[in-house]
Amino acid sequence: MKKIILAVDDAPSILGIIESIFKSKYQVILKQNGKDALDWLQEGNFPDIIITDLKMPEIDGWQFLHHLKSSGYFKNIPVLVLSGNEKSDDRIQILQNGAEDVLVKPFNPIELLLRVENILKRIEEINIK
Repeated sequence: MKKIILAVDDAPSILGIIESIFKSKYQVILKQNGKDALDWLQEGNFPDIIITDLKMPEIDGWQFLHHLKSSGYFKNIPVLVLSGNEKSDDRIQILQNGAEDVLVKPFNPIELLLRVENILKRIEEINIK
């Protein structure tokens, strides 16, 4: 069974890039904002990893990350944040708020693929132990 990636971004072009990178190996679920993503999760869906943008309508990436990490059910889902902000302070704050990793936009698709696969591999190794 394919691992599930939940991608959350209000830019269809970014969602398209994410889908094209991962669709051959993973099941990719696309949502355009944090509210839609939370609704999908609350329907009982459980992805293996979430890739999310920060700036989105309705529920932004900061609020979405807060909801995930303060939830008993979803807090252990790894989150990789895509950020348009290159400032180190912002990346540090994202990591302090529970994200596994941060990748600055524009990003190299191969780097995104490797970062996601490395996170999933680490989690698999932890679960095996």
